[in-house]
Amino acid sequence: MAFIILSVLARALWRLEGKLFKKIYLRDAVLLALIGLTIIYGAYVAGLKAGLIYNTFPLMEGQWLPNEWNFYHPVWTNFINNPATVQWLHRLLALATVTYSTILWIKHGATYRLITIKIVIQVGLGISTLLLQVPLAVALLHQAWAMVVWMIALKTAWVKK
Repeated sequence: MAFIILSVLARALWRLEGKLFKKIYLRDAVLLALIGLTIIYGAYVAGLKAGLIYNTFPLMEGQWLPNEWNFYHPVWTNFINNPATVQWLHRLLALATVTYSTILWIKHGATYRLITIKIVIQVGLGISTLLLQVPLAVALLHQAWAMVVWMIALKTAWVKK
């Protein structure tokens, strides 16, 4: 909900500043969806304290997918209640986001350079948070930087240059 409110306020501010808005391309909608889902799963990671387990990267204690990924039944509940599965999904979404953003930068040029750099920093903060076993300062920086990434992605998608 906080990101929706932030988005509405940002759009209103940009409108007050006289910014012109553009049609959102599918590529931008996909990028926003990936960033949004990654942020949502980041909230699940924080809420379930999932960052306190599997403090290795890129593997999760030597495995790509943790053994207990389907511990709960019905299976779909693992995607919101199982700390191991939630952490795995957050990692997967983060890597998909940085990969997709990099592809956009390569294909469409400088428009996507800033957002890609910010996403790479975010992934680095996330990995650091995990490997350092979630020190509060680094975890808070990782969460705050997610807002920076979201705002730059919105501006990239919405505002004409």
